[in-house]
Amino acid sequence: MSNWQLIKELFKGAGFYKKQFVFFVAISLVIIGLFGIKSYHSYMSADPMQAPSQPSTGNSQSVNLNVTNDGRIFKDGHVVSTVQLDRDYDIVRYKILDKPGVYIDNLTVEVRFQSNINKPQIYYEVQSKHTDAGYTKNTYATMLDDHTIIFSGQFLGPDSFFAVYTRLPKGIITPPWWRSSAFDITSLSISTWIIIGLLLPLITLIFLSSMLIKRWIYNRVDTKQMVATLPENIPPAVIGVLVHGRIGAREISATMIDLAQRGYIHIYEGHNNFSFGRGRALESEEIYNLNKYEKLLLSKIFETKSATNNLRDINKALDRSLFSEKMAQVFLEIYNLVTDQGYFQQNPGLTHQKYKLNGIILFFAGSLGFILNIIFNRTFPFLIFFWIGMMASATLILYFAPKMPILTPKGKSARLAWLRFRNYLIQSKPIDFQDANQSPYTKYLAYAVCLNAEVDWTKHFFEVPFARPYWFDSDPSIVSIEDFANLLFPLIAYTSNNLIVSRTPIID
Repeated sequence: MSNWQLIKELFKGAGFYKKQFVFFVAISLVIIGLFGIKSYHSYMSADPMQAPSQPSTGNSQSVNLNVTNDGRIFKDGHVVSTVQLDRDYDIVRYKILDKPGVYIDNLTVEVRFQSNINKPQIYYEVQSKHTDAGYTKNTYATMLDDHTIIFSGQFLGPDSFFAVYTRLPKGIITPPWWRSSAFDITSLSISTWIIIGLLLPLITLIFLSSMLIKRWIYNRVDTKQMVATLPENIPPAVIGVLVHGRIGAREISATMIDLAQRGYIHIYEGHNNFSFGRGRALESEEIYNLNKYEKLLLSKIFETKSATNNLRDINKALDRSLFSEKMAQVFLEIYNLVTDQGYFQQNPGLTHQKYKLNGIILFFAGSLGFILNIIFNRTFPFLIFFWIGMMASATLILYFAPKMPILTPKGKSARLAWLRFRNYLIQSKPIDFQDANQSPYTKYLAYAVCLNAEVDWTKHFFEVPFARPYWFDSDPSIVSIEDFANLLFPLIAYTSNNLIVSRTPIID
């Protein structure tokens, strides 16, 4: 798979930083919730039997109502109610009078529809009550034309009630999709609510469980044995991906130490500041022996043409753009390398994105279910806890997504060999050092960093005479290996973390 093809595939996923993801998810949920509540309230909360805004003043009155095709009821240019949706019919019902306080000799209400309503299934009537007499009287309803119904009443007393009622067959009113969806949701049966509220969280839990089982199997290897030599001559970054399943700060730190060992970087630390100098190997033909990701990393560290780059220079380079495409390319090249060497069934970056995409889909499905249950499901409010559980499970899926590699048999064998070499680095017994040409400490230091064994490896040399490696200088001078470790590890970790965070977030 080419870099461009992989980038396109990875872009289909949804990369993110954890803190930014949580922040934007929270903002998105707030926006979605406010929009849904506002829309639902403005369209659904209006009382279809709303009383007139002003009391009646007696004698004759006329009211004009206009019903739009999307189900809104207008009076005097303002929306006063909405058509009530039902399973078999749509209902226009609007209260005109409710104890007006005066006598009204004549009341005329004209209800005009945008659509043609002259259909056999239509039904309309006046719903009224004259409390003085105790029964309905002197009210009429007549269809004036294909779009208009006239409702009228006479001799209505101060305590009268008068409402217009029209039952429409389905198809005349076409409400907005979200209102139809809301009606469909509220019309769900109790059993459907329970099935959906239990099934989707259960699917998410099963998916998470399968990931955890795969991860457990991945880590369940017999590493009691140890080997004292390098199993293979492969870059530390590749070893880190084999062991950890992904690229992290350790892999970048190990690569920087390895490049220093090979003469491409010179590190200087002095008075709470440090700088990277160009090694002699950068000025020779040895540059052609570098892997692609190593060249990219060096070009990122030495973006300026000066002989050295200090902490301020590196931070300025990182701040010039929001994300670094070059660091993302470093990740891609490392993942391409481990895939080309046959250690993984599929490019690890692509595997991570597939799991991450599933986690995001399940998280938002759980969020949607949570919101819908709060708004519509009043029968079984306890189901919101299952949706909360679904969101929590989806969050764990997102957490474990970057840790889900799929090793080939060759990859499993190589990983086991490097874990056994790690046992050699961290063993508690003293190590017999017999290498007279090169200090075994610096020889294996990059591998110890990527295997999370640098502290134990350093302890083996506390009682051994230490010579500062040629690629590291400091002010003040180094007198022990402990001084060297206390200076090198923090500055390398700090730089690596900054470089990791700067990458374009389409890949983990």
